Amino acid sequence: MRKSQRALYDLFVEAEKNTREVSRDDILTATKWKGQTIDTYLAKGQLSDYLAEVRPGIFEVSKVSHLTAEEFARRFSQSKHRRGLGHNFKSRLAKALVRKSKDNMMLALELYNRPSLENRLDGFVLLFCTSWEQLLKAELIERDGKESIYRKSSRQTKIRETVSLRKCLERIFPANDKRRKNLERITDFRDQAVHLLMPETQGVLSRLFQAGALNYVEKFEDLTEQRFLELNATGLLTLVGELRTPTVAMLKSAYGEIGKEIFDLIKTTQDEIMQESDWRFAVPIDVKVVFARKGQGDELKLVANTDEGLEGLRRAIIVNKPVDHNRTHPYKASDLITEINRKLEEMYDVQKLEQILPARDKKTGKPAFNSYCLQAILFKLKWRKANNEFHYASTNPVYHKYSDQAVTIIIKKITSHPQYLSKARSDYSESRRRR
Repeated sequence: MRKSQRALYDLFVEAEKNTREVSRDDILTATKWKGQTIDTYLAKGQLSDYLAEVRPGIFEVSKVSHLTAEEFARRFSQSKHRRGLGHNFKSRLAKALVRKSKDNMMLALELYNRPSLENRLDGFVLLFCTSWEQLLKAELIERDGKESIYRKSSRQTKIRETVSLRKCLERIFPANDKRRKNLERITDFRDQAVHLLMPETQGVLSRLFQAGALNYVEKFEDLTEQRFLELNATGLLTLVGELRTPTVAMLKSAYGEIGKEIFDLIKTTQDEIMQESDWRFAVPIDVKVVFARKGQGDELKLVANTDEGLEGLRRAIIVNKPVDHNRTHPYKASDLITEINRKLEEMYDVQKLEQILPARDKKTGKPAFNSYCLQAILFKLKWRKANNEFHYASTNPVYHKYSDQAVTIIIKKITSHPQYLSKARSDYSESRRRR
């Protein structure tokens, strides 16, 4: 454990136990870091799990005292490759609400996708609305301050009441926003019709639920700057349900006179879906799935109506198709260097390699493509400025990976022009001196 990490841990524990704020200068004094170091950690959110900025350069500390020094050091080291959820939030309450919101939405999706549970619709609606309410209150706290989520109450109680989900919707979404209408309708189910949410309603209601889940992911990722789900878990967003509409007779046979109310709920919802005609309110079911190539990645196109031809294609809903970047970009930097050296040794003799590779292996003395060579090439080709067919950067955790095309292009560049790599290294070295 580094001395700076131990000093940081001791500072945080002392501040948390005494409910004392810490400043940027306190951290610098304790750790002996340079100002640029702490600024980088703060900017990248690497301390966001423990610090909440209450004023410029002044922080509240939390969630440290229950950790051992070794646990803190391990988590801090890992944070260099991972940003804590809510890293860009200043309020500790907002951070906590976002974490709870994500957990509740995950639980809602998992519950809905368990068809053996007859009460999954009831549970989904309750958890779904709770999750949205927590997320929107976190946004209001960050935007308008902590007091904005509380309301006046005539009841004499020590626990203050917060505003409702409907009030949150009014403050964040315009009145005609389809996402707001979707949420208002599902909130109606929670408040007024939970007794009608029988399994037979899932065919039409699942279309609203699916749209609501997609709307949530969009809002969550916009607020937190992080993925809601990892690529291998995106199947959770597919809410499966029976699409057939039951008859009044079938419903009355199963539930008595209330069967007519259940049928009316289904019919009213179907009519509203037709009237709104927007996937943000309810996903369409008469769709044709088309995979198309656009730019650097695959996309999934959902055509609103299959009989609309080109006009339908023009109005297609675009949903990003999850791509497994472990397949498209399998090489970490060290793996990329190893693969390039392996191929160069297979393709060329030592004499050729001595002409094109200015670096030498420290152990064998043979010409080699090393880490500095790679950094020089990346600086020259500027691949790391964006995700592309050669390079992919993950945001949480932070890492860079490269494709087979990157291997091919780098080898082609350095073998086609004997001085290419030497010139790239020289340019890269010069750029570093200018910083």
